[in-house]
Amino acid sequence: MYHQQFVKEICIHSNLNDYAYRFIYTGRISYDSCKEIDWISLLNGAKKLELYDLLTETQNYLINEQKEWVQQNTITISNFAASTVSLNKLLDYCNQVMALHPDIIFGVDNIATVPKETLITILKRDDLDMEEGDIWISVVHWAMKQVPGLVNDPYSWSSNDIHAIKGVIVDFMPHVRFLNISQDDFNEKVIPYDELLPTELRHDVLYYYMKKDYEPKPQSYHQELDKNMMIHLSLTTNKQNGFH
Repeated sequence: MYHQQFVKEICIHSNLNDYAYRFIYTGRISYDSCKEIDWISLLNGAKKLELYDLLTETQNYLINEQKEWVQQNTITISNFAASTVSLNKLLDYCNQVMALHPDIIFGVDNIATVPKETLITILKRDDLDMEEGDIWISVVHWAMKQVPGLVNDPYSWSSNDIHAIKGVIVDFMPHVRFLNISQDDFNEKVIPYDELLPTELRHDVLYYYMKKDYEPKPQSYHQELDKNMMIHLSLTTNKQNGFH
């Protein structure tokens, strides 16, 4: 019954039967013998039956031999791996893929399906290959999609709409490097949504772009910014003042 349950849980394609039986009885798998595996079903079945060796071997195979498939299904794989401790290596790999290919998650059709924790994890990465202005506007789009019925027209938003979005977006603020946004992007992508920024942060960022000699004062809103953001502001200021 054990092996029959396993096959029922993970086998969608008939040729997975031999694949499952072989692992249960021999502890070995030949991935090349099964060309059309439903990998998510396989991982899910192995997780339910606590076949941790199979999880480990499968994640290694996907990372090393199925890079194209992983890239095409990164969000789905990432969401599954995030709930499975044994797949931390696969989760890290998915995060790397999303950072190097941000269109995977920041596309209009995809971003609403990305969990908040995953998005924040990607924003924290220094290798995120994306302009900071585009990062900010993508975060705004993600937040808007979490508020049912909201349209992308900030000038038509009510105070309740703004309050709702601010509640959704607040945890992202420390991870957007506003001082790295170009002047053009700031005018186009930040100004229309400036009411979403905490008051002290909004004032500080506006002054930074309006006054050339203005030095940001992160201590004035330190409770709204995490340590990384404060360090970033400090380094940017020192660089502008000629300190190295």
